[in-house]
Amino acid sequence: MRLIRYLLEGRWEYGTCTTDFARSKARRHRLTGEVQFVLWRRGQRQGEHLYTADYWHAYDRSWWKNFRPDQGDANQNKHGKVMTNFISRFLFAVFWLPSALCALASSLPTNSVNGRVVLSWSYPTNLITDDLRFNLYQTTNLNTPWLFLTNIPATNFFPYQAAFDGTNWMATNLCAQFDIQPANYFFVASATNFWGETSVTSNIVSTPPPPQPINDSLRIRKK
Repeated sequence: MRLIRYLLEGRWEYGTCTTDFARSKARRHRLTGEVQFVLWRRGQRQGEHLYTADYWHAYDRSWWKNFRPDQGDANQNKHGKVMTNFISRFLFAVFWLPSALCALASSLPTNSVNGRVVLSWSYPTNLITDDLRFNLYQTTNLNTPWLFLTNIPATNFFPYQAAFDGTNWMATNLCAQFDIQPANYFFVASATNFWGETSVTSNIVSTPPPPQPINDSLRIRKK
């Protein structure tokens, strides 16, 4: 509501603020609630400095509650309340409600994944040759044959980012991105060159990942 008033009526509303010392002209920020008074008026001097505009200074926060808007501002607020309520409800319906519904829908549990997925793997750098290629396969049912997805030359990833795994230097920047529709997908990769395709494929990855064993994490305690 404060934001709507800020947009419709401006940053400040003007009135007076009564303190223990005086009753002064004041203004209140519509968003923060900060109350200010004129410390130095336009035309006044402070030493060598001439103020060409009113210099506003903030009251102590304990006095903010003593602010009273001018009657004109009060009438404007009263007559504009209906329009403000209408606009706030309109903005709520147009902007906030759809995003809230989308967020709610995206938070609901699902057994399938859609969107873009990234497959990544590594390969010994000393075995990478100009004719090396990587085959990727997919399926939505492990009881059916694998479907060929794509064939990627290893040279696409040059220069290679490498890391030592304790035995070999492995190229680690090998990856491919795919857009998928809602489903449970399984992926596997293999390498091929002049001699043919490897008989042993990579491990199988899936969307979502298959359930993992709980191992030794189950515990019981008295409540």
